[in-house]
Amino acid sequence: MWTDPEKKTDFIRLSLVNRRRITMEAVELRRYIDETIDTHPNTLIMGDVNDGPGTEFFESFMLGMDITSALLGNTYYPDKIFSHLLNDNDFTAIFDDYVDNVSNRKILLDRALVSPTIRPSVQSCVVEYDKYDSLVEDPDRRDGRPTDHRPVTVTLTLL
Repeated sequence: MWTDPEKKTDFIRLSLVNRRRITMEAVELRRYIDETIDTHPNTLIMGDVNDGPGTEFFESFMLGMDITSALLGNTYYPDKIFSHLLNDNDFTAIFDDYVDNVSNRKILLDRALVSPTIRPSVQSCVVEYDKYDSLVEDPDRRDGRPTDHRPVTVTLTLL
């Protein structure tokens, strides 16, 4: 639909509906966290935060924010802002981003976010590239891979 001039507007409209839904789910999750963080201060958020394809196009020009930012918290409450544990060069998925016109785009779709009280307990957070690669039979076929995302693990020290 993206490359068909007659369908491109419909694609954008549908994508925006989906992005808004996903963003609002993140906002609602963060609202729940803000309401319960005092009762449950040791909180870890992990999972797929679907930002693609077209991350730059949709988030930068149409939504004004990315989904992860909604989950991290509000700068007006710095003592409740979560830490993002992965690095800029980490990625959990590779795909052809036809919207931003980037082949084999490495993107970080999976997140590991921790509350301020749990941050000191974090020993490591890694994307398990080697474990994933060892299970891939045919990277070009969907059924030749264990999943389309590389797993993320967090190691915590028990206090």
